[in-house]
Amino acid sequence: MIIKNNTLLCLLLTLAVTVSNTGVSAHTLTADFGEKASFDVLHYDASLTPDLIEKAIDGRVTVTAKKLSGGKGPLVLSAKYKTAIKVTSDDVKLSYQILDDDLVINFHSPLTVDQRFSVDIEYHAAPKRGMRFYPDHMFTVYHTGNWLVSHADIADKASFDLTLVHDKKLKTIGNGHLVSQKPAAAGKVYSHWQQQTPIPLYTFGFALGEFLQQSTAYNNQAVNFFYRPVQLSGLNREKIKDVFADVPDMVRFFEEKSAIALPNKQYSYVVVPGTVAQEAAGFSMVGEKFAHTVLEQPGENWFIAHELAHEWWGNSITCAGFSHFWLNEGLVQFMVAAYQQHLFGEQAYHREIKLALARVKKVVAKGRNAPLAFDTEIAEQDINHSIVYNKGALVFYLLREKLGEQHFWQALKAYSLAFAGKSVVTDDLKQVFEQVSGSNLSPFFQRWVYGEEIPVIKF
Repeated sequence: MIIKNNTLLCLLLTLAVTVSNTGVSAHTLTADFGEKASFDVLHYDASLTPDLIEKAIDGRVTVTAKKLSGGKGPLVLSAKYKTAIKVTSDDVKLSYQILDDDLVINFHSPLTVDQRFSVDIEYHAAPKRGMRFYPDHMFTVYHTGNWLVSHADIADKASFDLTLVHDKKLKTIGNGHLVSQKPAAAGKVYSHWQQQTPIPLYTFGFALGEFLQQSTAYNNQAVNFFYRPVQLSGLNREKIKDVFADVPDMVRFFEEKSAIALPNKQYSYVVVPGTVAQEAAGFSMVGEKFAHTVLEQPGENWFIAHELAHEWWGNSITCAGFSHFWLNEGLVQFMVAAYQQHLFGEQAYHREIKLALARVKKVVAKGRNAPLAFDTEIAEQDINHSIVYNKGALVFYLLREKLGEQHFWQALKAYSLAFAGKSVVTDDLKQVFEQVSGSNLSPFFQRWVYGEEIPVIKF
C-alpha cells in the first residue's frame, strides 16, 4: 500500500490506535447467545461427513470459547435441524438440554473471567435450509447454524478448521486454505481446510462435488473457478473464461479503493445451479443462470463483483448487529455501482443508482419503508432487505456527491484500514468520514440513515 497524502496517513495512524484491539468496535456489542456478551467463541474445529443421497451430515465439532464475565450463565448454540446431540468436555463439568432450536449448555461451577474451555459436540443434521444437495454436488448457503452447532452473533468472529470426509472423486472448496488431503476408509478422503483469521460465522461454508476447475492468476494469487460439466451446466472452459474475465480487474479496483490487498491468498467462485449469489470467506457461490446472462449481456456482471466486494466490506469489516446491516450490504451495493462506472462509464453508474432508487420506491409504495440503521437492536427477520441494500447504496451515492471525490474515497480508505478484521456500528463509519472530510455529518445521517426520507436524484 502506498499513501502519498501525509495528512491522510497521519489520520489513519490516529484511527488505528483508537480502534479497540479486541476485534470489535469500541462500542458495546450485544451477543445473540447466552448471557449478554458473556462468551467469546474463539474457534470451531469441525469434522463433517455429508451424505448427498440422504441430504444429511454426521458431524463433530469442538467449540473453544472464553468467558467474558463471571457467573454460571449457559452457553447457547444452535440445535436447529439437529438430532442425536451429545456434548462432552475435558475442561469443565456440564450438563445440557435442547430447548426448541437451542442447545443450552449449563456449567456446574461458575467460570472465571477470561477462562477458556472447549466442548465437544457430536450430532446428525438434515437441514431444510442452509445446505443444498444435488446428486453430484452440495454446498452451504448462509445459515451456518442450520448445519453447524454454532452461535448466532453476527459480530463475534471465530477461526475455523473443517475436515470433510467425502468420496475421493469429489472436489472440495472451503474457508482459508486446504491444509491436507489424506485417504480414509471405503474409498473416501479427509480434506482439511483451515481459516486462521477469525471471520463472521455466516461466512463459514464449503462446497463439495464433481466440479471441473480452472484458474487464473492475479499478483501471484490464484483465482479459481469451479463448475459442473457442460452437459449439466451449459458452461465450458471458454465460457467460464468469458464470464469471469473481469475478476482480476475487480480485485484491483477494490484493493485500490480500500487500500487493502485481497484478504486471502486465493479466491474461488463455485458455479452452481439456479440464481444463487452467496458470499463466504475466501469464495462465493454464484448461479449458472447468472453466468449465462453475463454471456449474453456482459454488463450484468454485478453478482460477481458483489460477492467479491464482501471480502473487504462484510467479511472483513462486519456490522456489529443487524441494526447496522446496511454497512455490509448497502456499501457493497454502492461499490458494485462504482465498479460499473469504472468499467463501463457514467451511464452504467447512473443506471445502477436509478435501479436502486426504483426498488426503494417500490417497497415504499407498498408501505414497507424503514430507516437504514437503528439505535436499538433488531433481529435478522426484521431487516428490510430492499431498504438496506438499495437505499444503503443511495446514501453512499449522496455522501460521495456531498463530500466530493477526494474526501469520499480517502474516507473509505481510512474506514477500511481502521476497521479491517473488526465489527462496526454506523457511528464508526460516520466518525471516520467526518474526520477525513472535516464535515459535521450528523444532519446528513439523521436525515438519510436514521430517517425514512427517500432522496430525489436527478442526473
